[in-house]
Amino acid sequence: MNNLFNQLLGPFGSQIIDLLEDRLIHPSDGLAPQYAMLDKYQRGEDLGPISWMPLESLTPEILNLEEVRNSGFRSIDFPVFLGKPSVQKTIMVCAMDPLCNDDHPGLIGSWVPFSILKQPADFRGSDRSNHAFFQPLREQFNLYITDIYKLYFKYGARKSNQLSAYTKLKIHREILQEEIRIIQPDSIVTLGNAAKNALAQLLNAEQQASHQIIHRINTYQWDQNCRIYHLPHISGLAGGAKKKLLQDAYLPGKMLNEQLANYLIELLRQSPRG
Repeated sequence: MNNLFNQLLGPFGSQIIDLLEDRLIHPSDGLAPQYAMLDKYQRGEDLGPISWMPLESLTPEILNLEEVRNSGFRSIDFPVFLGKPSVQKTIMVCAMDPLCNDDHPGLIGSWVPFSILKQPADFRGSDRSNHAFFQPLREQFNLYITDIYKLYFKYGARKSNQLSAYTKLKIHREILQEEIRIIQPDSIVTLGNAAKNALAQLLNAEQQASHQIIHRINTYQWDQNCRIYHLPHISGLAGGAKKKLLQDAYLPGKMLNEQLANYLIELLRQSPRG
């Protein structure tokens, strides 16, 4: 099973799985069925029965919240590592949280951020635009793609990222810190204001004081080896913010997201930590 995890999490498979099972969710059969399903999907194989996880498998710190126990539309996007042995530098891409439109009482669904494992033949909706952002980055960097808030749910009409009792849990920062310690990225990139604001809540005073604007991008120093870059979201709704950032940049790419990726690549090339 380690080979399966390594295919989806690179050389960090065992460590990331241990972290997720220890601090986030630990079904009786572990996370192997979820990653096996994801591996089948990226290979284009029949998924078979979808493996849902019981609500009770969440760690106590999360499950103890009344909002979680009485929630619906639950889902976790599991992180993935897309890399090549010949590539040395790694970008950690942080979205805010998953999204789920299916409600299965007492159960939690699973997927990956931005449906990043989809093949072009299966693209629907925003998939092609998302791919236009990630593909140029994958050619030059290893990518570790994760969510700041790993679990999404709805409590009544409110989304989990709107509930302070959930977003202020220390476990979010603790898991993120461990991911960074394990992956040791050269750069961290957040996508969209929601992810930017979510990560800002997790920064300590010293990190917040390191704020700089570099080429119209808000940045912070995570530690001496890694800087955070806040980009507009790659969804179509952020088209105005992307156009404003990219004005007069004259970057290659037919789609805005491809130009945004090339803007980031140039920015990281100029950074001693990028």
